[in-house]
Amino acid sequence: MRLAGLGVLALLLVGFLIFLGQRGAFDANWLRSDGPDPARFSDANTTVLAHLDAEGSEVFGAPVAQDAPLILSGLPAYAGMQFRLPLDTRPVSGDLDLVFTTLVAENVEGVLRVSINGMKRAEYLLETGQQAHSLQVQLTREELASGTINAAVSLQGRGPIAECTGDDAIAAVVTLDPASGLRLNLSGAPQTTRDKLALWGDRVPMALTGGADGAGGASSDDTNALHQAAILREKGYRPVLAENGVDLEILRTLAGEASPRGRFTVPAAYPIALASAPVNDGVRKFTRRTSWRYTYDAADLPDGRLPSALDLRLLIGPSTTRLQRDVAVTLNNNLLFSRRIADGAERLNQSVVIPARVQKHTNTLDITVSAYDAQDLRCGDIAQSVAQLLPGTALRAGTARLDGELEGLRAALLRAGSVRLDTGALSPPDATAAITLIAALGPSRWEASQTAQSARIRAFANGAAAQRMTREPEMDHWIITRPAPAGSEVTVQRLGQSRLEDIAATALVVSVVRPPAQASTRASGL
Repeated sequence: MRLAGLGVLALLLVGFLIFLGQRGAFDANWLRSDGPDPARFSDANTTVLAHLDAEGSEVFGAPVAQDAPLILSGLPAYAGMQFRLPLDTRPVSGDLDLVFTTLVAENVEGVLRVSINGMKRAEYLLETGQQAHSLQVQLTREELASGTINAAVSLQGRGPIAECTGDDAIAAVVTLDPASGLRLNLSGAPQTTRDKLALWGDRVPMALTGGADGAGGASSDDTNALHQAAILREKGYRPVLAENGVDLEILRTLAGEASPRGRFTVPAAYPIALASAPVNDGVRKFTRRTSWRYTYDAADLPDGRLPSALDLRLLIGPSTTRLQRDVAVTLNNNLLFSRRIADGAERLNQSVVIPARVQKHTNTLDITVSAYDAQDLRCGDIAQSVAQLLPGTALRAGTARLDGELEGLRAALLRAGSVRLDTGALSPPDATAAITLIAALGPSRWEASQTAQSARIRAFANGAAAQRMTREPEMDHWIITRPAPAGSEVTVQRLGQSRLEDIAATALVVSVVRPPAQASTRASGL
């Protein structure tokens, strides 16, 4: 009986396995195990640290720091990278080395096009499926002598169109790996601060000791390192925490010798041409839409004045009689201008007012031209359009400047001259956030000192930790935060306008001695 029972069980098991095979279960499992690895998009600034190399004469030059990975999706699509060449130790030869992954749908005819300093240098044929590629473009002597390499990358071609939808199907996606950069042979090993910062792409790999003082706060070395990193951040560089980062002494040297750089390429005087951003230069060929983007920081603007208008100069190729095209201008997700382009019009000259109230510390301006066939009731390919943003497209100077609590607080710290900087034991993400917040307070204009009496900055990672702080009655107090999403403005509030226990993100409490006549003699807890 026992053997008979085992036989029946074996027959049932074999039958079950046959059933699974007929249903494709084994095929599905094999596909899962043998298919492509799951996609993972790493933090661009952190991941690129593994490739930084500025020690010998053969070095790696990283693209200027950018917050997001470089991804091109759709046909066409445009993106750009900027590289700074070393100035004191000159390059002898080099390549632009691109490492990228492509994911391409069937029946796509397209290429990845690479232009350097405005000249088309390479095209790479797109292949169906998911592929990993590398591409090397030898730099010419003229490019190596230029001081800056502007690499424009675009997807060109045509693919299937999504049936009965308003948008084209995403027929191709290209993701550039952080290993993409310049491979340079120099006349010698780089020695100067500006050469190292150029090769690092304006990033600064820094390390913290993780030590603590007697009261449970960060060690004085780490506190000073945060201050020096904030100065570099204020000057337009990107400190990135890394185990093999530079120590406090090197960090202090870098912060002292680094020349201020705008986080964005902003000319020194108005008018500011949008084509000064390399990705906006040249002719665009498109079917349904194309966009130009320009990002600027109010602190980098000439004389600190906000622009009052955009002079839009757009050249548009002739179209078929059925094709209708629109143009729209937005700033920080606010619609500034939209218009139907008249039939037969080949040039658009328009002045677009930019109100000061919609401008922030960091601003993103978008110009979009879209086209559609009014008589085509089904989704499908339409006639190709061509457009170019002319050099005359520029931001025109205004008289307004940003003002508010943040500017007033910066002025108060400048008057104090010396600031006591205290931090708790911060994790690497919290330390990075604290650097960004301190950088907003003008750290290059005041000195960090543990004996300062007239001003104090305390960093904390959550509101519960802040409850243990004491509030000096003779001081005014502010809370500095930077809420999500990333890239949003730093917010400044007087203490009492928000509750510390409700703050979950990294924040600062800034305290400045008020004029003697207003000082209170009553002490209380935060």
